[in-house]
Formats: sequence, structure tokens, C-alpha cells
Amino acid sequence: MMNYLLGRRQPPGYDAIARAAVAGTGTVNALQAEPDLGSVVRGGLPGTVASRSADGTWRINGRKSYATGSPIVGWWLTLVRTDEDTPRVGTVIVPAASPGISVVPSWNHAGLRATASHELRFDNVVLPAGADQALLPAGSPEQVAGRALVDEWFCLLTAALYDGIARAGRDWLLHFLHSRVPSNLGQPLATVPRLQGVVGEIESLLLINRSLIDDAILRAEGASEPDQLRAQLVKHVVTNNVVRALELALSITGNHGLDRANPLERHYRDALCGRVHAPQSDSILTNAGRAALAA
Repeated sequence: MMNYLLGRRQPPGYDAIARAAVAGTGTVNALQAEPDLGSVVRGGLPGTVASRSADGTWRINGRKSYATGSPIVGWWLTLVRTDEDTPRVGTVIVPAASPGISVVPSWNHAGLRATASHELRFDNVVLPAGADQALLPAGSPEQVAGRALVDEWFCLLTAALYDGIARAGRDWLLHFLHSRVPSNLGQPLATVPRLQGVVGEIESLLLINRSLIDDAILRAEGASEPDQLRAQLVKHVVTNNVVRALELALSITGNHGLDRANPLERHYRDALCGRVHAPQSDSILTNAGRAALAA
């Protein structure tokens, strides 16, 4: 926002986005993954193509996967490549109501069901001149540096999101252990030492998560360059700790934890999705190993 206030070029429709955000009705999301390409962090150019017309307008054609919030998003920040001899890569701002956009109801996941992360298709979607934001030659230092900054914050925000899921599961577990009084025990489950120990293990995992996230965010805010690898490792450790914490919660709640009437099973299913957010653990650990060996 500050860049715009200081005089940076405003894209067409920016006023509408800003006003909607202030009113609490503006929803913006980024589209990067594609059915054929998969995640862009593993390399390759996006298959969604932006073609510039003689009058400066753009035509967008292609497909995007996992369009989270597809029923409610107002604007899509869509990763594209140009059809120029030397392709440029960057983002175009696409109003969700644009003619030529269609939603393919493909989302049928184990977790995060309410996100409605369907596939979007762009068929000759026309955008005004200036809808493009920072289209840079693919593989150029500027493009690579921009990608690194985006990836750093995406990893940290993903870690924080899934840590929140684990904490919601932990909160339900504490309430359950205090309120559940088996007749053969005659007192709440929260008084059982073995269960107290499991809760303590969950607390230790959440402490690790919070410490890693807080430290990484402070470093990122104060650094002159992004530390992509640190953010990736934080994402890897946190999302795996989240799954482990909720597995522990399920291990001491029996049928109650797996009952759909209670939220713990949903939190666990949602947590499993953290592992598939790019970059996945295999890429992260390979990157970390290479960096350590090179040092």
C-alpha cells in the first residue's frame, strides 16, 4: 500500500480493490499452480499465457489449479507468461467477474473442504492496459529475487496458518479432557497423569512452532535479502509438528476424536494438507542438504 501512496503506478481497478478492502468486502487471492505444471517452485514456465494486443490490452488464456475461495474472491492475482519471443513472467490482476472465466468444480479433498479450491479456466479474458504487474524476463536476476521474496513469506504464512489449526485442536482437547468424566474414574480425564504427559508433549511441539515462526518473521522483517531456505525449513518443521500434535490428540480421545460431531477429526484432516503446500519436504530437505554440504 505504501508504494502506491508514494506514487507508484496504480493498476486499473486498484481503487475498487482498495475501497472494497476498507469496506471489508474485498477478497484477493493469488493463482499460481496449474494442472499440467504443478507447483511453480519446482521450475518451469506457467502455461497460462498473456497476449498483448495492438491497443495495449491483454488477453489471458489458460488454466489454474487450487483457486482457493473461488466462490467469493473478487480479484485474482494470476501468474502468467507472455507469448513474446523472450517470455516474461509475472502477475496480472483479473477481476473474478470478467467474461471468459469459468470455475470447474474439481475440489474433493480430504481436508480444507470449505476452501472450495476449484480449477479456474481463462478463455480469452480481456484485461485493460496496465493490468500487468512487474512482468520480468523469465530467469532474470530480478525475477528470481522477486520469486525468492514471495516464497519466503508464503512459507512463513503457511507455517503460521497450520500452527493455528494445531492450536485449535489443542484447545478442543483441553476442553474435552476437563469435561469428560468416565463413571469408572469418577473425575475428569484431565486428572490422569498419562494423559497429562501427552498434553505436555503437544505443548512442547507448539512451543517449538511458535519460537521458530516468531524468530523467522523477525529475521525476515529486518533482513535486506530474503532467507528462502530458513523459511522453507520452518515450514517443514512446523507443518510436521502440527500433524504430530493432532495425532497425539487423537490417540487419547478415542472415538470422540474421530467423531464428525467434534472438530478434532477435521483439524487433523486439514493439517495433513500442510505437507502438500509447495515447497514440499523432499525439495526443502534436498535444498538444506546441498546448502550444508556446500558450506
